[in-house]
Formats: sequence, C-alpha cells, structure tokens
Amino acid sequence: MWRYHHLSDDVRPFQIAEAAWCGNIKSAYIKYYGFDFDDLGPISGVLYSSMVCVGGLLKYTAEEENLWEFELAYLVRLAMHVLPDTRPFEKWLETVTDRLILLYPAPEDDFYEDMFNEHEEERRGPLIAREVLDPSFDYRPEQASMLLNRFLHSVNHTKNPFLRSPEELKELGFGTPYII
Repeated sequence: MWRYHHLSDDVRPFQIAEAAWCGNIKSAYIKYYGFDFDDLGPISGVLYSSMVCVGGLLKYTAEEENLWEFELAYLVRLAMHVLPDTRPFEKWLETVTDRLILLYPAPEDDFYEDMFNEHEEERRGPLIAREVLDPSFDYRPEQASMLLNRFLHSVNHTKNPFLRSPEELKELGFGTPYII
C-alpha cells in the first residue's frame, strides 16, 4: 500500500489496514467488507489484492487454521513483487520475525481445551502492539497495553467505514469501546 500511496487516491487500503489493526485487538471492532473494482490495473490490482488478503487474515477461524498463513505469505510475496529491491524488505522481515519468535513464542494449542471455539481470541495469545514491527523501536511486551490504547485512542471510526461505531459496539455488549 505504501509503495503506491502517491499513485492512487483510493483511501480504502489505509482504512482497511487501520481496521485490521483494530480487528486484531477485538474482532468486533471491524465491519467485514466487500468492494468492487472496475479496473484492475497494475496499481489498483495490487491494492485490491492486498485488501482482499488483509480481509482473509481477519476472517481467520479455528476451522480455517491455515488460511491466515496463506494470506500472510501472499502479502509478503505481493510486497516483494512491487519492490524494485527486495533486500531491505527481506532484512526487515527476518529481523521482525526473529523478534516475534523471541518475545512471543507460539503457545501450545490443545484442541480439546476449546473444542467448540468459544475462546478463539484468547487462544491466539497476548495482544501485540504494531510497534513490534519497527526494528528501531525498543519494544517490550509489557508496553503492549499502553501502545494499543494509544493507537485505539487515535482511531476515528467516523472516517473509517470498516469500523463499528461505539453505539454499535455497545449494542454488542462492549462497556467502553476502543480501549483495552
């Protein structure tokens, strides 16, 4: 998305990315979306593909265990496809992957612990702030709540059609929306 942000005036990719960050915190924040593209050219096609993949990541369920892996791998390949030199991206990806493995080792997943997927979000593990993806940021897991709250506080649901309003969230049983 950032590669083409000067070449397209379509704000949806950035709205979807913002909604995706919110949806990773609480899946109820995001409104699942559909959209049409009349002309899938070299720029709009890449943007459309990225939005579809982010949507696939957000719709991950235990029944579709490998879907998120496919979508994530596709996004990585898509990014590499549009970059003139992939080496900085590959170095960043390796650094961030190593950091995530070190700070957040994968938990053991016991199928019998939640056979009916009633606690799917909890099984995904601790919340991780997006600052973990910035190698220059001195990220520590104990900062996650503060960083995530700061991000949620910056979100403007009225400017993003892919986010639910506080009123909609309260109808779903949220006490105070857009806060951890």
